[in-house]
Amino acid sequence: FFTFGNALAGVAAIFFAAKGDINMALRLVALGMLFDSFDGPIARWRGPTEEGKTLDRVSDRISMALAPAVIFAVASSFNYVSMAIGLFIVFVSLVRLVRTDAASIDMVGFPFWAPGVLILGGVIADVPFWVLFGAVFAATALSLSKIPFSFPYAIRKPNPAKGTKKQWMLAMLRSVPFAALVFLPGISFTVMGWGVFIGCAVLLALGILYMIFKNAANKNSPT
Repeated sequence: FFTFGNALAGVAAIFFAAKGDINMALRLVALGMLFDSFDGPIARWRGPTEEGKTLDRVSDRISMALAPAVIFAVASSFNYVSMAIGLFIVFVSLVRLVRTDAASIDMVGFPFWAPGVLILGGVIADVPFWVLFGAVFAATALSLSKIPFSFPYAIRKPNPAKGTKKQWMLAMLRSVPFAALVFLPGISFTVMGWGVFIGCAVLLALGILYMIFKNAANKNSPT
């Protein structure tokens, strides 16, 4: 139910974006991400299934890639740059699907959900377009990297053990900003948007530094 909720919230967000109601579309994307915060811990608690894993992969692509890409295009009045970035986001999310998820190998590259979160916070906060464009493009491009950005995944899934208290607590912590974006009104909605955008931008900056130092370490290491 949580994973279906994630997918349906993403599709509904696309409907509202097409209608021109960007605020509702953004809240629905946040709702999808809220559902996604808990479907993993629930699956590990109840026992994961192959059907559930497949549904989760598809749902994430809808709510965290396709829906934000559509919102980005609509919010910028279908600027050609934003449409190109939107296509890039969806393309990269599908590449990640076959490279890591379907192949069942360790996660590599920057988290594919980061561009969607940047769009979510940036559009709410009305971040200048070129700043948002640069951040989204950088996060999307880094998702194609084969360098294992282990720290974002350590934050997201620190312990895959079944039903641990720490796992549930961190899932709840991760869900707080998305829950706030679903329910907060007016100025609080904008302030929380800035918080989400800045938080993800900091993660992006850490990812870039990680990539630089990781590459430097690899070059200096003996063959």
